Amino acid sequence: MLQAMHNKSYSHPVLLLFVLLLTCTFLSSSTISQTADSEKPKLNDFGSSLKRLKWDPKLKASVGIEDSDTKVKRENRTSDPATIRVETALVLADYLVVDKGGTPVLGLQQNDFVLNEDSVPQQVAMFALGNSGEIRRSIVLIIDYSGSLFRYVNTSVEAAKTLVDQLGPKDKMAIVTDAIELLADFTKNKTELKSKLDLLKLKAQDAAARDGWGSGHSLQLSALLAVLKEAFDTEDVRPIVIFQTDGDEMKILQPQPSAFKKIARPFSFSDVYDAGVKSRATIYTVLPGPRVLGLPRDKQIERIKARDAKIPQFLLERERIMLLQEQSALASLSIATGGWMDFLEEPSQAAAIYSRIFLDISLRYVIGYYPTNKDHDGKKRKISIEVKGHPEYTVLGRKAYYAPGSER
Repeated sequence: MLQAMHNKSYSHPVLLLFVLLLTCTFLSSSTISQTADSEKPKLNDFGSSLKRLKWDPKLKASVGIEDSDTKVKRENRTSDPATIRVETALVLADYLVVDKGGTPVLGLQQNDFVLNEDSVPQQVAMFALGNSGEIRRSIVLIIDYSGSLFRYVNTSVEAAKTLVDQLGPKDKMAIVTDAIELLADFTKNKTELKSKLDLLKLKAQDAAARDGWGSGHSLQLSALLAVLKEAFDTEDVRPIVIFQTDGDEMKILQPQPSAFKKIARPFSFSDVYDAGVKSRATIYTVLPGPRVLGLPRDKQIERIKARDAKIPQFLLERERIMLLQEQSALASLSIATGGWMDFLEEPSQAAAIYSRIFLDISLRYVIGYYPTNKDHDGKKRKISIEVKGHPEYTVLGRKAYYAPGSER
């Protein structure tokens, strides 16, 4: 069909628009099968998006600085009267269905799901099983190997290797460190991925032997923001981030009235959260260290003392509040993107946590629809999804998305 369209000339504008719409619909419905094995563009100059960020104290938000070349290109696109823009917006996310006991429900089909956007019924247009292999999973593993997390590196690397072994033939994976370093670009080469993981282990070990401290830079939230802004494109039908960190960069994010103001990052956690919600990525956070979230205050203090017996009494409360804020923020980000957070309190738990993540990914249902609301207003829209005839089932996953548009 596409070749026939190339060979035929269309002079009538209405006919031309119809053909473009038909072509766009065809491409949208076949994107999964056509792009699943395609090569992703290389992530050149990874982290460059962070260099274009500036903190606006009036807006209390990060703003992008547009370079002159990008501005000219954008203005040329929007000012050209001959440009015809036809856009489709397949909203796609993955969902885990569990029963009252928390056991995943398997064997559901497309017509078992009832889906609404802002309370308006939607037609499920795309459906696949998480482990079917039909859809490429684009996974980014971000590992924080700074000094405070050095003891978790070895077992986490070995657990990540097990995850690599389970990648499907269409899956691709990239590895990023808390130094905003792209250790491995997207690849399906399992040998290369394992080699890069071994390199990460060696780098941490060498630094610890040299000065007794890890060699990461504790820029884990900067690395995550760069991934959310740069790593995924429209061909990544199922983007996934596995984020291993304690989130201690949060101390120097904006707004920053303290002594850290001079080294503060040009963004806030709200900017990271917003980028996560606006992205299509599901974020699973693995948090090494003592859990304080959800525990009574006395238990929180007990966990902190167990981690560091030498911590002065007068610092305990400040440390407790700081850990609680960091863990609450990371948990909220994971849940908002349809994922979850787990605590890696002992290095030996790494294998079980990584296995659980991959199992969760594999047992999900991938569901997509074309919104009946075609407005490109940039507004947040609420997704509600349930299993027909089964009110006892709980559907876990992304519950909102941002519509296309410049105002967000």
